[in-house]
Amino acid sequence: MRISVLVPSYRRPDLLLNCLRALENQSRQPDEVVVVLRDTDSDSRKSFDLFCARTRLPLKLVLVNRPGQMAALNAGMERVLGEVVCITDDDAEPLYDWISRIESRFIRQAALGGLGGRDHVHFGGVAAPTRRVDVVGKIQWFGRTIGNHAQESVGAREVDCLKGCNMAFRTDLPLRFDERLRGDAYQNEVGICLAVKAAGRKLMYDPEIRVNHFMGARQYGTERAGLSAERLSNNSHNHLLVRMEHMPVWQRLIYLAYTFTVGDQETPGLIKSIQLARGRPRESLEILTPSISGKLNGISTWWRSRRPGALPG
Repeated sequence: MRISVLVPSYRRPDLLLNCLRALENQSRQPDEVVVVLRDTDSDSRKSFDLFCARTRLPLKLVLVNRPGQMAALNAGMERVLGEVVCITDDDAEPLYDWISRIESRFIRQAALGGLGGRDHVHFGGVAAPTRRVDVVGKIQWFGRTIGNHAQESVGAREVDCLKGCNMAFRTDLPLRFDERLRGDAYQNEVGICLAVKAAGRKLMYDPEIRVNHFMGARQYGTERAGLSAERLSNNSHNHLLVRMEHMPVWQRLIYLAYTFTVGDQETPGLIKSIQLARGRPRESLEILTPSISGKLNGISTWWRSRRPGALPG
């Protein structure tokens, strides 16, 4: 089986080099590694060229002139040649048996469309605390996502969604990331996973398929953590757009009622905003306002793209 690896990167040359070194040390070497860089990112290009000159890793460079991770991923997807594409982030380092485990499961399971695994999260070089969980990668009937991909679990299982830094897909599927997503493209992996399921293929999670994930700051202007107005608005827009795009009509109505009245920490509705602000009305409003605005914008984005001839992304 021909295996491609896709790594989008932007202004994190040191992390990118660590990722490439981890791919270089795989027990089963990739058949190609497609690295996607912005055409203005001279530091990453310099580091890539230096690494390329000394490695036997089959590297391919793709340059993009459009901003955003989704544009980078789509540009890379257009260039991969493998039967399976393994996707990871530049701040992740796959363990030595990452590719061999992915290949083995795809060979054994012909109906498998997508596969992912666990990411061992590190903040500031320190491993994040974990807990034992039973549910991983599930989307509840009312639209809420249960991730838990970084937590401890036992046994491979069928799932609804995978983690963006550790996922692989068969390339005979219609794989395209949604470029309508805003900010750091929160929920992008949910969107592509739901598209794979809609194509009639299974998604599997195997906790033995592992990467170390050194959580780097995003480069689009905000940090990963925190409830800034920009983050709340972008996350709420993306969360709603992905679900409206892939849910049946009856489930959309339930989801809309849930997300506006309850919501979750990343996309709070009225009740969650009050909980996060601990009952302080002014702070509740500061949380709720950008979240509701983002959700309304998400409805607008989804509705506009439904016109004849419009395509997602």
